[in-house]
Amino acid sequence: MFHDVKTCIEGGANFSAALSLSVYTDALGGLINGNLAETGVSELNYTTFLKRMGYTPDQAAKYYRAVRCGLAHQYFIKGEHVIGIMTPEVGSKGIREALDVICFINEAYFAEFKKAYFDYKSELLAGNGNLPANFDRALSDPTIPYQVKAVADPNTVQVSLAVGAISGVSLIFVPTAGPMPWPQPAAVTS
Repeated sequence: MFHDVKTCIEGGANFSAALSLSVYTDALGGLINGNLAETGVSELNYTTFLKRMGYTPDQAAKYYRAVRCGLAHQYFIKGEHVIGIMTPEVGSKGIREALDVICFINEAYFAEFKKAYFDYKSELLAGNGNLPANFDRALSDPTIPYQVKAVADPNTVQVSLAVGAISGVSLIFVPTAGPMPWPQPAAVTS
């Protein structure tokens, strides 16, 4: 996940970086809420994680419609906008507005996103609240491909708790709460 975004930013793929960051914002909200594979919850999931990144509820709702939906469905932010890769000012937000123009600054947003991600990861691994149960519920949906489950299930793969990639599949993180409730595939015989 981080590698993909970093590659887009370094390669000057402004819209691809912004789109990826928006989709990942939505997905991490789905892990937090435990509804990753459900339909009709994108706004809830996106705004959940955006609020963890320090945006107000009003900003989160507005940016869901303009930024996330615009990028996901039209490849452009709705309305007047600028998407750029630039060195952010210290403390500046990744999404901000100037003269009714929405500015999506990839590097600033990426920094906010990573901080919120690692804060969430720490809370999950500490077993805070309902985060572990929601994480397991989010990934136990039958629509999640077995390959993803196998990569994330601590019973099938030895992994460190660091972010990394295994066989091209991005590993988000592995909870410490034990095995996830996923069925194992039938043995293949030749």
